[in-house]
Amino acid sequence: MIYKSDIPVTPVMAADFFKVKKPMITTMVSSLLKHGYIEKVPSPEDKRSFSLNPTEKARQLVEDTFTEYIKTMELLRQKLGAKDFDNLITLLEKANALLLEEKNNG
Repeated sequence: MIYKSDIPVTPVMAADFFKVKKPMITTMVSSLLKHGYIEKVPSPEDKRSFSLNPTEKARQLVEDTFTEYIKTMELLRQKLGAKDFDNLITLLEKANALLLEEKNNG
């Protein structure tokens, strides 16, 4: 989310994006800061606010993960064949929708 954003991302925006409460984002931000994946940039307008920027370490992790994901999905597509792969994607979409619905209702 932060990696692809054209605008400064705040913790509240991140919480909304991941559909979690702000305390969870605070914990996640602390961990990512500690491990060198993000940095806090103070807001020029409001000294109490800040945005989150990915570090080079984070950018490299995203690129490596994306490359590996594409390789894995291509392997599945080749080994399963087009029909079974399409069925897999359809089932994953349904499963994600069900999990999101459950999370929103719970």
